[in-house]
Amino acid sequence: MPDSEYVEEAAPNWEGERHALLSQRISDIGLEIRGTLLEKLVGQLYEELAVKGLEFRPPVYLSDQWGCPDGTPLIGVPFYLADARLSKIEEDYSAAVEGADEAMRYLRHEAGHAFNYAYRLYDRPDWRKMFGPYSRPYRERYRADPFSRDFVRHMRTRPFELVRFHSDHMTLHPGDLFSTGCPKGARIKAGDRVRARIEGVGALSANVTENRMSDVGFRISGDL
Repeated sequence: MPDSEYVEEAAPNWEGERHALLSQRISDIGLEIRGTLLEKLVGQLYEELAVKGLEFRPPVYLSDQWGCPDGTPLIGVPFYLADARLSKIEEDYSAAVEGADEAMRYLRHEAGHAFNYAYRLYDRPDWRKMFGPYSRPYRERYRADPFSRDFVRHMRTRPFELVRFHSDHMTLHPGDLFSTGCPKGARIKAGDRVRARIEGVGALSANVTENRMSDVGFRISGDL
């Protein structure tokens, strides 16, 4: 499914329609998942779960952002994805709207949290050994080092955005990992194969190819 399926061309009187939409309460617009691309994507998620032999189908509802309420096996998806006009408005404000491929990644991600809550996987000894006790409170304060040179240039998503997005809608625990790029001091080139391994979780690998159309220079493609 192409990423452009969410945002359609504006109507001739788009400014008038846009103003009318922004003047309404969201609950009065009559949004629903049925009959939209979201319905197809949720159906794809359920099919993938069935292929893996998983019976639970996390219910999906429209929310103000992606999320899985803490302790509740539900998946919230942004309401604007249920209406192409609202997607265009969101794109005007945020400069980007999730396409079908990205939305599927979010759905799979949130499904993982839903399964964790549905089956109380956090009570398993191996889960606690890897991630720590589920009841452990978050740390509210962190000491930043503004002069640190341990950073990666040309990241697709900036670190604070990764943390903000995840902390907005999921439970973060000590030991949680964010993929930010190459380890400090790593030098990669086209033809290399990158492998990342997390103890107790598994390993992923991908090929490094030259990307002449980007300032980044290289891109990683494959299973990573």
